[in-house]
Amino acid sequence: MPDPSLSYIKYVASEGKLPPALMGWETHQPPLYYLTCAAVMRGLGMENNSVLYSAWQLLSLLLSIGAFLLCYPIGVRLLGPPTANPLPHAIFLTVLAVYPGFVFTASRINNDSLFNFLAFFWFWLALRAWEVPRLGSWVPVAVCLGLGVLTKNTTLPLIAVTACLIALNKRAGWRAKLIHTGTVASIIVLIAGWYQLPRAFSSNTPVSFIAANHDMGPGLSIPRLPARMATFNPIEVFKIPFHNTWKDESRRMYLAEAFFKLGSGRGERTSSSQHAHSSYAPWLSCSCRW
Repeated sequence: MPDPSLSYIKYVASEGKLPPALMGWETHQPPLYYLTCAAVMRGLGMENNSVLYSAWQLLSLLLSIGAFLLCYPIGVRLLGPPTANPLPHAIFLTVLAVYPGFVFTASRINNDSLFNFLAFFWFWLALRAWEVPRLGSWVPVAVCLGLGVLTKNTTLPLIAVTACLIALNKRAGWRAKLIHTGTVASIIVLIAGWYQLPRAFSSNTPVSFIAANHDMGPGLSIPRLPARMATFNPIEVFKIPFHNTWKDESRRMYLAEAFFKLGSGRGERTSSSQHAHSSYAPWLSCSCRW
């Protein structure tokens, strides 16, 4: 079976347009990453060869390196200058240096690598805006979120976090908070609205907007039972650290455990837990400060 991300990229490069949302397994995804890879493909004038695949993998590697480099200024914002106490910074950077969200996606050809970079870039910008809550500080945050919405729908929780940061910041008055919120929302709509809004209003199939489970086979379905959603056994997570979406032996039915697993045991796909981890890993790692 052809890789769905490669099929998406090649369709854009050959047809010069975006595929229908329900055409394939990944075509529901926002287009920014795939447009970028299609531009690389058109620029190199290549198709189905190792040089092209290496170029796409190099893009993922550079994005992962860029995300990791952002960890240093993030650490400075969270932990203070490293000259005062370098140990928390060393722990922080060491943990993130082996973070699966960087390592696993560094050679993958899919939009996780771009989302990881944008998520960490957003985190750094949001920390700056939190410390100095001027309108000019929130504009780059909004631009980053707009690009994120064009990359992966996992950006939506980051928009909610941004709204909370604006509302809870005591350094700005309510009038300023309303202006900041309206400006951020407007910028996101200006950047991503051309793609997301028509899909949201014109689609009769909600899954075409948020997920690719329109053709999910019966072997993938999991009963939605509260006990299974709440069960968490850390020992089992260490024993079986990878997802396998087809086999119950991997404990795929336990949602709380799935959040902490790294990816597909068959090496085919990354997991939704990894996407969420990419934006929250710095919060977890910086606990060494306290």
